Amino acid sequence: MNGSYYFNDDPGEAERDGAYAFVVGYETRVSNPIVLVADVFREQELEEDRSINMAEVGARYRLTPYALLTAGVGVGFGADAPE
Repeated sequence: MNGSYYFNDDPGEAERDGAYAFVVGYETRVSNPIVLVADVFREQELEEDRSINMAEVGARYRLTPYALLTAGVGVGFGADAPE
């Protein structure tokens, strides 16, 4: 879980005074070299009436102790979903 807040000291006419981002993630080891990952996040943009809602899933495969192969997909959801 992670979050942040940005204070906009000099907002423009169509900007917010501040914006936040929040993410919740989870990972679980399926086998020794494979880890499944998932997260959901919401991010407000400084422009008013603009936000992002996304969910992502993916996997990591350990090729060697120093190399990983990763893949993932994400989808926007809700009224604030990216196009």
